[in-house]
Amino acid sequence: MNYLDRPVFEFQIDWTRLPTARFEYDLRELEIGFGPPEFASLQEDVVHGFQFDLLAQGEDEIAAVEAFFDGVKGRLQGFWLPGPMEAFRILAFVGVTAETTEFDIEGQGLAQTWQDHPASHLWFTKGGAQALAAQIVAVADNGDGTERVTVNVSTLIDETWRAWPLHYVRLAGDIEQGTFEAEGVLVYSIRVVELPTEYVLAETGQRPVYLYHIWSDFNGAVQDWRFTSHPLDITLAGQDYAARRITHGPLSLSTKADREEVEIEAIYEADNPLSLLFPLRLSTPLWVEILEGNLASEAAPVPILRGLALSATVQGKKETVRCASAMDSMRGNVPAMMLQPRCNYRLYEPNTCRVDPDAHKLTVTFESADAREIVVSGAGLAGLAAHYFAEGWIQFGSGSTYEVRTILGSTAEVGGEVTLTLNAPLSFAVPTGAGTLYPGCDGTDGACVLKFNNFANWGGHRVPLRNLALKAMEIKTGSGGKK
Repeated sequence: MNYLDRPVFEFQIDWTRLPTARFEYDLRELEIGFGPPEFASLQEDVVHGFQFDLLAQGEDEIAAVEAFFDGVKGRLQGFWLPGPMEAFRILAFVGVTAETTEFDIEGQGLAQTWQDHPASHLWFTKGGAQALAAQIVAVADNGDGTERVTVNVSTLIDETWRAWPLHYVRLAGDIEQGTFEAEGVLVYSIRVVELPTEYVLAETGQRPVYLYHIWSDFNGAVQDWRFTSHPLDITLAGQDYAARRITHGPLSLSTKADREEVEIEAIYEADNPLSLLFPLRLSTPLWVEILEGNLASEAAPVPILRGLALSATVQGKKETVRCASAMDSMRGNVPAMMLQPRCNYRLYEPNTCRVDPDAHKLTVTFESADAREIVVSGAGLAGLAAHYFAEGWIQFGSGSTYEVRTILGSTAEVGGEVTLTLNAPLSFAVPTGAGTLYPGCDGTDGACVLKFNNFANWGGHRVPLRNLALKAMEIKTGSGGKK
């Protein structure tokens, strides 16, 4: 069941299995000199934290719990949790209108306290009836030991119903933990925290959503992926974002222009581009942009970070990717040009190497594959020597099946075919598929002249391999005879 567009945790919780609750008031004692201690209340609402065990019995119930947690997507998505203690005891039904319901409860001072905390939502249950959620809109003291409560649903609520507080919470951790106590009996250990300031956003629909734009660029061919941590696919500012279980940690900012980092966490699965980082199956950098948008506004989302994916680790089904902003480039060595006999430039880079990739690319046909070795054929391969394509690239597919691989080595052409050794196996390409092959360069001046006729732009240095001063000295050796 969903309430205010967010799911309700309807699974039966056994609150007798060592539950704990934490209350945070943020009242800090200030000792000034030797005077009396003072207290500064810096927090408007009391924050609740809950830890409880959930007993799931049978394959279907375990799958349902897993599906629920997959839907809330970790710490970024809130959900509604019925509390462990009843909110009040209902005495009698009073009346119903087209939009509200009134009933009397046993007096407990609710008229004076219900507005002290934004958690004014209730979860009503009754044996044999569908549970329902509602919000308190008014409470009045009847003066006879009872209070009259008005909620924003139109139904008959009498003494046969039970009412529970409904808290808006998020998971406190990234990984759900469970223990099998018997065959098909799984006990989940769950920790959640209530976020009082988000009640208003949940009630008005002005919830912030996080968006993730991931892309790679190879010779002008850009492949984009756009995800959101929202439970549903959304369109914002004209762009479509697919719902994924993805989140990010705190952003590390710096005032020294040295490093801004963030970790992105996602499910390790085939259609996730971040999975290309572990094991590494990319030949080009993977760029990442995190944005924050608002579902109640058509305004363009605001970027939070734009940078490069640096490394990835996988634990179980969770992948953690470390990203750094463009500010991190300030850590590079200066000057970038190194005094070396190999070219300093990246092949086909338009501002330095200036070799036109379209003038050298070849269209080939994918014949067969054996792990990282693939066989390709094509008319332009005739007469090419071994390792002609080493340190080059090959690309296949388009859209979601677009993939690029670095060529580590290549055989000489035999019968119109060449065997290529790639840095990683192909994921989507199939035999008879067409691909584009780019020859590589070993950075030497000879390759620059003979293969690309581009010596004017060669970025290496003529470094002598011997000390010329010592080479000019003549050393006379004795004949070994006597004088």
